[in-house]
Amino acid sequence: MEWTQIVQAAAALIFVIGLLLVCLWIFKVCEQKSLNCKLFCGLNADRRLKVVDKRQLDAKNQVVLLQDGQTEYLLLLGTSGNLVLTSRPIERTAND
Repeated sequence: MEWTQIVQAAAALIFVIGLLLVCLWIFKVCEQKSLNCKLFCGLNADRRLKVVDKRQLDAKNQVVLLQDGQTEYLLLLGTSGNLVLTSRPIERTAND
C-alpha cells in the first residue's frame, strides 16, 4: 500500500467523521430552538411517558405506574404478557 492511499483513506475518514459531527450539531440546534420540523414534533416534553413507580411482584412479574400527559396507567408486566390494569385522568391541584 502506497503512502498516498493511506493519506487518502485517512482524509476520507476525517471527512466522514466531520459530516457526522455537523449532522449532530444540526440536530442539537433544531432541538434547542424547537423548530417545527417533522423530526422534532414528537419531542414535546409534556407528551413524554414518565415512570412514576415500579414494584416487583415476584421474579417474573412487576407492576408499573406510567404517566402520559394527563393520564396515568397501571400496567402488569410479566413473561406471560402485559396487561393494563387501570387508567385514569390525573387530577391537578391548585399548586400545579
